[in-house]
Amino acid sequence: MNESPPVSTVVSFAIHEEAKGFLERMQSVHRMQCANFAEYRGLCSSIHSGPDRPVLVILTGIGAMRATVAAADVIKLYRPRLWVAAGFAGGLTENLRALDMVVARQVIDDASGAIVDTHPERFPLRPAQQGSTHFGNLISVLNVVRTAEAKQQLGIRSGAIACDMESYALAKTCREFGVQFQAARVISDTVHETLPREIETIVKQESFARRLGAAAGAIWARPSAASELWNLHERSWEAAQRLGAFLSHSVLSNLEVSLDSPETRQRDE
Repeated sequence: MNESPPVSTVVSFAIHEEAKGFLERMQSVHRMQCANFAEYRGLCSSIHSGPDRPVLVILTGIGAMRATVAAADVIKLYRPRLWVAAGFAGGLTENLRALDMVVARQVIDDASGAIVDTHPERFPLRPAQQGSTHFGNLISVLNVVRTAEAKQQLGIRSGAIACDMESYALAKTCREFGVQFQAARVISDTVHETLPREIETIVKQESFARRLGAAAGAIWARPSAASELWNLHERSWEAAQRLGAFLSHSVLSNLEVSLDSPETRQRDE
């Protein structure tokens, strides 16, 4: 890879549907498709009253393998100081409602039980954000946890409050390269909600066009799936907007302070 200018902060999502709420809050955005990821470089324009801040947004693709490859490539290319893994998550506990935010204390690999600490105390929240934001463990799974029963069992077994598919792979890669890591996820489905069975096929598609085609095929095969998938689409839009607002107004502004702290500067030296 060619030498590229370093960036201080990377915010990653698996797919564009998760990222669009944050991308809409950025200015002067330039997109580039790379071999193992898509990148959006621009200015975050909603961080309190300070100047616009350059941010690199990365779409890794769905799943641990894609996340690992993308993260390694990005870190080697841009040498970021901080990586924020963002996106959707399934709730695993009673007190998490749809559109609540989860900030990870630890990220767990469901397959191996391995854990990466994320130190969320470095990034305090504004009082207005605290009511619908939860701190706890996040567990990364290999496949979508679709049913309410499976989510309840996973929460009891792991002690995690939410699940996703990429955060552990990203956290592990960042630890290996010495990059600070944090995960902030929005709850897209609660512990009591069962997702349409077609979602397992849809999320395996690598592009938006293919996911759209898979959804159309699902409706053709099971017409009653139309309303379920439409409700999921609307929830996804709301979740992306909630996540975008949280990242721009809360997390990134506090991370800017954290990255410039004497403790961080000493650790980086």
